[in-house]
Amino acid sequence: MHKKLIVFLIFFLGVMQITCGQEIQFKTTTPLRAGRQMAGAVVLGDYLYVISGNVDGMGYSNSVEMAKINPDGTLGEWKNTTPLPTDRSYIDNSTLVLNDIVYVVAGKHGSLEKRTNTIYWTRPLPTGELEPWRESFPFPGNGVQCAPAVATQGYIHLLGGLESNSVSDKVWAAKVGGDGSIISWEEENPLPTPLWYHNAGVAGGRVWVWGGLINIDSSPTDNITPQRAVYFAPILPSGKLGAWMQSPNSLPKGFFCTSSTVSGPFLLSFCARYGTLLVSNDIWFANVTKEGISNWTCQPSNIKARLYICLATDYRRGIVYIPGGRIKRDDFVFDNNVYYVKLASGQKEDDKTDAAVTMDQSAQQKTGSTLSYMTQAKETVSSRAGFLPYNQAQYLVTQQSKPLAIYFCSAKAKKCQEQDRVLSGLNLDSHSGKVVFAMVETSQFPQIAQQHGVFRVPVWIFYDVSGVEKIRKDGVLQPVEIDEALKQVAP
Repeated sequence: MHKKLIVFLIFFLGVMQITCGQEIQFKTTTPLRAGRQMAGAVVLGDYLYVISGNVDGMGYSNSVEMAKINPDGTLGEWKNTTPLPTDRSYIDNSTLVLNDIVYVVAGKHGSLEKRTNTIYWTRPLPTGELEPWRESFPFPGNGVQCAPAVATQGYIHLLGGLESNSVSDKVWAAKVGGDGSIISWEEENPLPTPLWYHNAGVAGGRVWVWGGLINIDSSPTDNITPQRAVYFAPILPSGKLGAWMQSPNSLPKGFFCTSSTVSGPFLLSFCARYGTLLVSNDIWFANVTKEGISNWTCQPSNIKARLYICLATDYRRGIVYIPGGRIKRDDFVFDNNVYYVKLASGQKEDDKTDAAVTMDQSAQQKTGSTLSYMTQAKETVSSRAGFLPYNQAQYLVTQQSKPLAIYFCSAKAKKCQEQDRVLSGLNLDSHSGKVVFAMVETSQFPQIAQQHGVFRVPVWIFYDVSGVEKIRKDGVLQPVEIDEALKQVAP
């Protein structure tokens, strides 16, 4: 497994020789017009957006900047776009994209010293400029900051965070409507322990939480103890989360105040902070597998900013951007550099047709009504008889309490073409009315595949009537194998 992680890091850097402990070299591109910390950042289409936070010379700011991404990954000039209604900070891990919509979840209203319990959201115009921001209604609990948020099919989950005088273990699920609005809040299974300044990500059909702090300690010493525990919860077919469990593979060294992302099956944390005074530019990563999670590995980097950073992952181009941050804890020197590193798939040319879905996302620019969540909402007929579009299947499963079989495929994958030939001769009549069948084209809906932990296709996932994943099979299934799996979930 260690060799596999090192190979991934070779591809992650896009270079051919690197060993454990060697410094990861980030490049820099067009700097921000002013240093910025505690902000959020996302990539949408051809633009990088940096959102709110604390700006050098301005203090807490609701401003939003955007820069066009060039074909080589460098950035054009920065310019302002539609600002937030109010400033938000400590939002690096709670600013996310769900299809073509940007969500800023909770965070601190710095100018009022108030923690928030709403979501700001918007989407880009064809020019890249952002539409006016909308605000959700609040969740019933207290406002929080330093809390990560993740997206699953149909939901955004807010995990823990720092309240006014305490640390929260609450998990709130915001149900997302067809137009991207938040239509309800639901309280889910709490985290195993209260946490803030922690990381979270979706991989392998599970939501992962790692690192962070359990107590409030503002003393200027290094007496705090960051958490080493790693927790996970399965993603149910409804998009909600199951019960939390603890992974046996803890962090070798606890850290907090990191910005995190997911690349394929890998969880990554950037600029680990080990104590009140001990900041770093270390990058930690681990590989999520069917069995669980690998050991964690640490690599240093050349990033000058070491705390209060934010990051944005461009999955289409395979690039991670880190705009701004702060260089030292004990002074207010903000960094206006924009760091970036290119991810490489590391695949052989003849293997690309069955590539990981995170590398299989279309490079075609998607804007407006062509984006996947709108396409999925409008889709009424699946391309294969007997199979429903994903959203329709989810609705039917919820209404009728039936088992679910999901087939993930890509028209470009040779094995999926082979599976299609098998399906052409498959008679599903014996299971009609007992099981709901759904098909997901991963090149059209990569986010659904990512949320289910599908990185290569074809993949079949079978859920029982309670929504519990019972069987996951990779590769081409023959009729007898499909029939046997269906009998297990619908005897």
